[in-house]
Amino acid sequence: AQSDWSYDHAANASAHHAKYTDAEAQFAAGKELWLLPGDWNRYNVNAAYFQYFAVLQFIDASRASVYTTIRVPVGATGIAKIEIWYYCESSGDLRLVFAFSQAALAVGADYQGDASGTWVSYSGTPTHVDKILIPSIAYDALTVSPGDIWGIYITRDGAGALDTYDQNWNVFGVLVTFN
Repeated sequence: AQSDWSYDHAANASAHHAKYTDAEAQFAAGKELWLLPGDWNRYNVNAAYFQYFAVLQFIDASRASVYTTIRVPVGATGIAKIEIWYYCESSGDLRLVFAFSQAALAVGADYQGDASGTWVSYSGTPTHVDKILIPSIAYDALTVSPGDIWGIYITRDGAGALDTYDQNWNVFGVLVTFN
């Protein structure tokens, strides 16, 4: 018999882990994957807090980037949209560029890359939560196959003259919605 203070992990491990192919772990159309601040590798971006929220803080007046890898869930057939959620503190423009890559999760697999290739300006309403829709041109050349891995890369050119957002950019996370 088990007490409240002991647990046989070896005997019970399979009962407490979802497998990638389990029905409960599979995505249906419209399902979302929320990428939190801790899910990203950072260059000139702080893992910080803003009003007690964990955020990715892209430092003003510097070029800053984040990147991560996700696995396309079972049941996904495409990407409906990818959104960046943030707190807007300036009426100025953010200068952003996006890049994506995709590879089958298999030995010997090659990868494909795609990028918007163009710096794009975004502005929001100060003192409000806002979102930026990543243009599909940044990833529409890639295939969406369950089990594949995707690399996601976001860069802010805070040091550039066209970035007039005069604050650190505080990002709550990135929301990927699958078809």
